[in-house]
Amino acid sequence: MSTRSSSTVCRQPLCRTLPEGKGIAASISRRRPPVTEDPAEELRQLREENARLRAQLEGVREEHRLLRFLVDSLPDFVSYVDRDLHYRFCNRPYAEIAGRAAERVVGMHASEVLGEEALRRIQPHVERALRGELVQYEEYVDYRFGEDQYVDVQYVPRFGPDSEVRGFGVLVRNITAQKKAYEALRQNSANLETRVTERTESLQRLNQRLTRENQARRGAEQALAEQGGQLRLLARKLLEAQETERCNLVRELHDDVGQALTAVRTYAAVIRNQHSSSDDICPRSAQTIMDLSGQLYDSIHRIMCQLRPRALDDLGLSAALQSCIDAAGLEAAGVAVHVRIGKGLERLDETVSIAAYRLLQEALTNVLRHADAGNVWIRVACEKRPKASDSYSREVLEISIEDDGRGLPEGGVQVQRLGLLGIEERVHSVGGDLVIRNRPAGGVFLRALIPVGKGAHDG
Repeated sequence: MSTRSSSTVCRQPLCRTLPEGKGIAASISRRRPPVTEDPAEELRQLREENARLRAQLEGVREEHRLLRFLVDSLPDFVSYVDRDLHYRFCNRPYAEIAGRAAERVVGMHASEVLGEEALRRIQPHVERALRGELVQYEEYVDYRFGEDQYVDVQYVPRFGPDSEVRGFGVLVRNITAQKKAYEALRQNSANLETRVTERTESLQRLNQRLTRENQARRGAEQALAEQGGQLRLLARKLLEAQETERCNLVRELHDDVGQALTAVRTYAAVIRNQHSSSDDICPRSAQTIMDLSGQLYDSIHRIMCQLRPRALDDLGLSAALQSCIDAAGLEAAGVAVHVRIGKGLERLDETVSIAAYRLLQEALTNVLRHADAGNVWIRVACEKRPKASDSYSREVLEISIEDDGRGLPEGGVQVQRLGLLGIEERVHSVGGDLVIRNRPAGGVFLRALIPVGKGAHDG
């Protein structure tokens, strides 16, 4: 009995140390050893059960240490308070920011940890959590044992079996870096918007100034175009007046000087014939007068041909151009001349004909004086060319002159040459275009395009 009695006394304390549903032992599975009449066997079984329970308890403790390690490793502040606002749990970062050890925080009231003023500030959020709401808010916190921080706070209610709130978990996350980044981004955005506004206003002012400058430029271009047209008209009128004056001069030279020279030769011949002796000074003087008057007549005839070629009035432009080529003396200087003159040039008006003749005359003179060429190619023809402004064609007189000489100097056309200036002004005065450049194979290429037809070059 004593054994049974001792056995009974032994079992009762063990059974009382593991009350059901109390503390950590409630999570350990209970397996009551079978009752036996052998005290030794019963003691062995109780020892085995005790060893098993110790192993389970050690496992639970290890899990608790692991959970504590994980929670303490979080950068966030984690804690749990009951309905009376007493701390039941906090991780290491929370305890450090509170200036205490974690085991000392447990059991303290929130006012002792946060302070009365801070507790009053968050009281509305606490009341919502105690009513069972999930609460989240942001706040700037002046921690007594740490640097000031912007934090994101969450309160998670914990409900009991009776659906009443037993307490709430607290998760505090430091969002100072995000806040500063957001503030920097907002400031940069504001600065960028300011810069964009300033830049936009600057561009608008620049655009307005460019608009005014463009308007002024268009006005200047229009005025320049009008002046250019007036200058071309004036140049054409001057050239026409020059040609008219040349015609009058040729007519006066032919009618007056030519007749006077003819009369001088006639009187000189009479004087010579009246004195038959060859030793007499009179017939010799009369012969000298006749020779000098003939030379003077030839010189005046050459001048008249230069001023106004008779072929231009008597035979037309084609013959006048051929006469100009023959009179240039290129072949006598050893230059081979290759000529192509088209048909239908006689119908061109006088202004275009004179411009073409003078252009060819000056160009051949330049070839003879400066080119040192072996060949010169001349082409004159009327052709249909598309207009740049519309789809139909216009008729132009094309005059092209090429040589295989030394070409233009590196500086290009020497605009100071009066002959070239005269060619350019004459072509432009009749609404034409002039191109002068070096040939790839050597020498100079000159081409003039002059519009022909009624009203083609009215300025």
